[in-house]
Amino acid sequence: MPPADLDSFIRSEYPQPDSRNGADRLGMCRGFWSHVAPADRVPLLLGILGRYRSCRQRSDGECDLRESFALAELIAIGYRSKLKPSEQESFAILRTAYHTCAHGDDVRPPVDLALRHFARKPYSPELFEALHAYRATLSHSRPSATQSIKARIDFILWQDLAAPWKPCWTTRIRDGVQKMGSAQRNAWAALFQSFVYTDRLHLPEKYQRQLERAFSQLLPSAFSREVRKWIAEPPSRMLTSTGSHVLKNLIWCAVLAADADLDAALTTLVEQRWKIRYEARRLARFLVFLWEHREDHRRASQIERIYQAFPDAAD
Repeated sequence: MPPADLDSFIRSEYPQPDSRNGADRLGMCRGFWSHVAPADRVPLLLGILGRYRSCRQRSDGECDLRESFALAELIAIGYRSKLKPSEQESFAILRTAYHTCAHGDDVRPPVDLALRHFARKPYSPELFEALHAYRATLSHSRPSATQSIKARIDFILWQDLAAPWKPCWTTRIRDGVQKMGSAQRNAWAALFQSFVYTDRLHLPEKYQRQLERAFSQLLPSAFSREVRKWIAEPPSRMLTSTGSHVLKNLIWCAVLAADADLDAALTTLVEQRWKIRYEARRLARFLVFLWEHREDHRRASQIERIYQAFPDAAD
């Protein structure tokens, strides 16, 4: 559909936004996309994304309300129109998408569309660059849905070893992997890419095989040696939310490694004087999960040790 048709739709068909006509507006947007050929949908969406960004970033602040609403709702509906962007087009969507309040259902699709291309290959520098750009767009948004997608993006960007990272205990992991030879570094990068961002304590079953497959590329002894080395480095009091999720995934791997020395080293983390107690308490819960997978005669004393340091970890 050519731009002239988009202009005509906004001027002549799309009604002036009103709290009472939301369903009608969305219906009209669905009708608009139904007349766009599948091959034309991604280029048109990119054009609408760019136009919306320009509208919202006007230096005079005079973004036409009707145009702004129309473009925003066309974008939200467009994401549901069975888009199949190429890898490069998905990067363009991430770099072009723009949000002011970011409380709708158009926040997550740009990330999902890009990640589809990396189900069977390593993350690329171009993906990281595009995610950095999109993350910057969301930086000032506060709605809970946006917080969740920002956290998910941060979890992926933590794996961008070429970029600096905020102060966190897990920075030592990034630095350590960066110094490895290429084969070993690639194996660790593959393990990181299999990590799962979730608020669940247990690894969701549908992700179990991909984590186990990536972990199998590292010898359990090599995994244990490197993690124990990172733990032995000078203490750090800062553990970010992203870092705690990384540690949770490492603990899931430690369950697979079944190394007594690694279990003991990980448990010493509860004795550090962490700056953010909430994140430290989450770590304590993850460590309880680790010990729940060990023999009875070893388990009880270690779980008691964790609860002595964090009595509220049982809540």
